[in-house]
Amino acid sequence: MLILEDGASTMPMTICQCYRTRVQKLLRWALRVPFLDQQLTTLICLSNETGDGFEAFYILHGVGIGTRYNITGEGDPLLQRGQRLNSLMDLCTTGRSLVQAAGQSAESVRAGH
Repeated sequence: MLILEDGASTMPMTICQCYRTRVQKLLRWALRVPFLDQQLTTLICLSNETGDGFEAFYILHGVGIGTRYNITGEGDPLLQRGQRLNSLMDLCTTGRSLVQAAGQSAESVRAGH
C-alpha cells in the first residue's frame, strides 16, 4: 500500500515482474492482484527486464481480472482501461480523478475495501 501525500489516503500498488515467453521470447509482465484489491484503484508498476527499474506505471480502477494475469505490453486491453503516468508525480492527481470518476469513496480507498 502506498500512503498518498495527504497522509490519510492509501492506494494498492502491484509490481509486475518482467519475463520472456519460452518459445517466441516475447516480453510479458506477471500481474498478481490480491483478491481484496481487485476493485480498488491500483498503481501497476511494470518492471524492466533486468528487474532494477521500471518500464512504465499505470493506474487502473477495478482491475477485476482474477488474481493472475499476464500483461502483453502497452497495447494490452487491461492497461488500455487505465491511465499511463508520465511521472510518479502524477500519481495523486490521476489516482484521485479515477477514484472520483468510478464513484469510489476516499474512505473505501483508505480502508482497503
